[in-house]
Amino acid sequence: MRAFVRQKSIRQATLHGHTKESSAKNFFLKISRFINMKFLRGVVIVFTLIYGCIFLFKRTLFVPEYIIQKIQYDSGSIQQFDDPYLYKAISKYLKGENYHVARRSKGFILDSVQASFPIVSDITIDYVARNTVYVTITFFSPEMVIKNQSVLFGVYKNYTFRIYSGNTIGSGQEMLYLPQYAAGLTTIDGLFYKQTAKELQQQMTLIYTAFPKSKFVAYLPGAERTVIMTSDSKKIFINNLIDIPQQIKNFELLRRYYADYAKLREIDLGSLEKDKVIVKK
Repeated sequence: MRAFVRQKSIRQATLHGHTKESSAKNFFLKISRFINMKFLRGVVIVFTLIYGCIFLFKRTLFVPEYIIQKIQYDSGSIQQFDDPYLYKAISKYLKGENYHVARRSKGFILDSVQASFPIVSDITIDYVARNTVYVTITFFSPEMVIKNQSVLFGVYKNYTFRIYSGNTIGSGQEMLYLPQYAAGLTTIDGLFYKQTAKELQQQMTLIYTAFPKSKFVAYLPGAERTVIMTSDSKKIFINNLIDIPQQIKNFELLRRYYADYAKLREIDLGSLEKDKVIVKK
């Protein structure tokens, strides 16, 4: 009886050992299959991506029809701001380039163009026909428009630019005039020798607000003075190098409380004599 029990125990132990060994083999077999499946999936994914990229490149980068040879600029963009150097600069980046590459490089192209033409706000490139793209340019509004006799200039931040005849950029904005002696100026950069373009623009905003019905507002470069011809034909002088709000306040006091205000023809609010307003009848 004891021998039988012992033999049975040995057999059970042997079976138990075989079971453990079999379980271990099954476990490693499952892991091996799992790894093989993951590897196969990875291989399939990699080959799919490679094939997809090749297919994409063949349909985009290596198609001769997408090489830009002709550029059509939006007529509205040209009418708004027709600076030939701007359009040459954009064409330089697009001509001979693949359309899809140009689209993906739009940020770089825009940054490069804005370095020379900050007035440009955006550039849109559309493929319209074989080797042909249609380009639309949008612009920021000028902060100030300056007229020197028959020539118009725009100011955006510290960037000054010529507004060509027929261009609509800046149309409808208040205009700052330059006197006859400035007729020979081909640029207006010299206006900002003692004050920045931003400072002058802020000053003009104050002046336009204070004199909304003025016939014209002229700036005297070199003297840093602004001349305003009011609706009732009074010539007012403002000194751009001293406190403009205070000068405007002095004008309001003069207009309200000076008995002979209606007879005045010239008012110098920015007199070099401190706290004095000089008037002429």
